[in-house]
Amino acid sequence: MLLHRLRKLSAASLPWRALWGIGTLQRPPTRIPEAPEILSIVSIDRIEPNPVQPRNEVDAKWLEELAASIRCYGLMQPLEVVPILGRRGFFQIVDGERRRQAAILAGLSKVPVRVRDAQRRTMPVAA
Repeated sequence: MLLHRLRKLSAASLPWRALWGIGTLQRPPTRIPEAPEILSIVSIDRIEPNPVQPRNEVDAKWLEELAASIRCYGLMQPLEVVPILGRRGFFQIVDGERRRQAAILAGLSKVPVRVRDAQRRTMPVAA
């Protein structure tokens, strides 16, 4: 009889614990929303390198190969940048320093970027 009544209930009318199983006694984990990101095209001379970039040296041959690929196919993945405080329209790289260097070698004047609202303390982790 009870089983018959449970079958008639819709999933929306069941309490959340019933949807997660008998062993679950707490609410399901909530997903933290990510900061909004803005895709944009920016002049490459308005993008500055990250001073805490862990990869200081780049193989020149590899960089030239990447530049040749960018000439043929374009920049496939946008650079990730954060705005520089106090300097309107200028950005600092979070991810993509080697792509920026290769884009300069390829002769690009503007590149696609993903502008993030990142905190300064997380930049070394992201780089």
